Amino acid sequence: MVVISSTFTAEPIKKSLIFFLKKIDFLKKHKFELTSYNQVFHEVENHHSVTAKNIDGINVFMIKLDDFLRFQKKKLTKHEVAHIIQREMSRFSKSLAHMAQSISAASFIVVICHSIDSATQEIGANIVNNFINELAGISNVHFINETDIMQALKIDNYFDSIADDNGHIPFILEYYNVLGYLLARKIFSINLLSYKPLKAIILDCDNTLWKGICGEIGSENVEVTPPYQFLQHFMKEQKERGVLICLCSKNNEKDVFDVFSCKKSDMLLKLEDIVAYKINWNLKSDNIRELLDFLGFSEQNVVFMDDREDECLEVQKNFPNLLTVQLPDEKNIQSFLTNIWVFDHIKKTTKEDKNRTSIYQKKFNLKGIDKSDNGLSSNKYSHDALVDLIELNSDNIRPDIIQRVADLTSRTNQFNLKKNIYSESQILSFIEKKSFTILLADVKDASNNEYGLTGLAIFSIHDNALLIKQLFFCKYV
Repeated sequence: MVVISSTFTAEPIKKSLIFFLKKIDFLKKHKFELTSYNQVFHEVENHHSVTAKNIDGINVFMIKLDDFLRFQKKKLTKHEVAHIIQREMSRFSKSLAHMAQSISAASFIVVICHSIDSATQEIGANIVNNFINELAGISNVHFINETDIMQALKIDNYFDSIADDNGHIPFILEYYNVLGYLLARKIFSINLLSYKPLKAIILDCDNTLWKGICGEIGSENVEVTPPYQFLQHFMKEQKERGVLICLCSKNNEKDVFDVFSCKKSDMLLKLEDIVAYKINWNLKSDNIRELLDFLGFSEQNVVFMDDREDECLEVQKNFPNLLTVQLPDEKNIQSFLTNIWVFDHIKKTTKEDKNRTSIYQKKFNLKGIDKSDNGLSSNKYSHDALVDLIELNSDNIRPDIIQRVADLTSRTNQFNLKKNIYSESQILSFIEKKSFTILLADVKDASNNEYGLTGLAIFSIHDNALLIKQLFFCKYV
């Protein structure tokens, strides 16, 4: 269930939120509820509130800073305004931190909306930054801020003073619609991407990575215009978040590599960013099948992107569970990419995420690109693995390790005995309560290539019986 509490009247958000939640089939299994007017503190501090009872759902708090001043009877000085807002946000921060850590299976979204009062806007900026920093370490707390709202809204006049005076409805309908859109997008990320994370993006080349068909006009004559540079930068960011980048193009291999070579100064995406490729004249669905087999990924964790409708339809027909994306015309590339929800990342980036591309390249002996096998090496990683087992306890836990353990439970679908998914808060609870033993496998090969934390066991022993909560050892995720 989604529970929404707000410092102002929130009812106008319902129409747009329902519209977008239906688009992602969320309402087939879940409900949402608006709490009573201006009951944020009641919801976050009362153990019997609707929010407190929503122990495995999504709880939303929409905050407008100048609402903390709304019922003040006297005119306030700037110092008094700052004091009140700081006091109330500090109180909210402490209460939310306690609730989020106590209800570890729930997720929390804080929406910081615009204030009408200009003095509050000026004062509130630092207070909001401090508030977000205080809660940043709690993995099940997420934020939508004023910048996020303005990027989607794109208009300046969004206050409704008459409706605000009459019913504390401070914003025009377009603003509420944007709030519904952003909330639905964040809910999608929490509800789906945490359990089905994006693992790989397979890209076409001509009119996808650059403008022009390299085999027809020559590799030196293709153009890497700003929209295509944005796309390449976007893909590099995805790589930094742990997503593997692959190429699948109907082309002569040499023509494609010549573009990377002769357009080196324009190309933001480099050959060393690519994990694997299939460049030939075969059906793209056949090539994609080989790439999936090579990587060991399910189609539901992969996106394919191409500019041609016929190619997209052919892939979509053969891989209905793989997200196939047809790139729009050049001028719309930037807005198009930034509005594809599956590219959102709800979890913090780990060391393993940042190193995933190089690890896969080492693992398959690619060292960039192995041209002898069209990008797909048959050389698997060495079986002479050196495994160091680490038992987690209160003395050696670190935020990055806890994050990695939670990440492993959601990313691994091979050699996985129990497909239970746990949040960072749940992992911490296992350790603090000593209810389960947690073992991690830190792996390197005989050549001292480090694969990082790739194995996990969560278990307990009762009356000589082994109870397994989670057990897997992955090739690399």
